[in-house]
Amino acid sequence: MPRRPRFRLLIVEDHRGRQETLRSWVPEGVLCAWAPTGEDAARIVRSAGDGELGAVLLDYDLHESPGHGTGRVDGRHVAAALIDAGLGEVPVLVHSENDLGRAEMVAMLRAEGFEVEAVPMSALTRERLAGWVRRAEQRWREDHGE
Repeated sequence: MPRRPRFRLLIVEDHRGRQETLRSWVPEGVLCAWAPTGEDAARIVRSAGDGELGAVLLDYDLHESPGHGTGRVDGRHVAAALIDAGLGEVPVLVHSENDLGRAEMVAMLRAEGFEVEAVPMSALTRERLAGWVRRAEQRWREDHGE
C-alpha cells in the first residue's frame, strides 16, 4: 500500500540564529524539511512527490551556511525550482530581509500563480508564522481529502 503524503514545511534559511528562531516558532507536530543552502532547497523541491510539500518558508540571501557551494544559488533559484516543478498550489512565505530580493521572488512566484506572503524576518513573529503555517496546513488537508 502506498504511503499517504503528509504536510511538510520546507524552510530555506542559512543563518543559524534564524534557523533556531524558526525552529522554536514552528507549531509542534509540523514536519519540517530544512535547507540551509539554495542547492539543498532546489534538490528537495525537485525530489518532492505529489503532495509532499505543503508550504515553503523562503529566504533570499543564502550565503552564511558552511559548505554553501558556489554561493551563486540564492532564493531566486529556489523560486525557479518551485515554478519548474509545477508546485503553484504550494503557498510561500518569503521572510528575507533583502528588500530587492524579496520583491523579485514575490513577483516571480505571483506571476506563476503562487500564493505568496512577504514578511521580513524582523517583522515575523511566532504568532504570525504559526497562523500562516496552520492556514497552509488546513488548505493542504482540504486539497488532499483529509
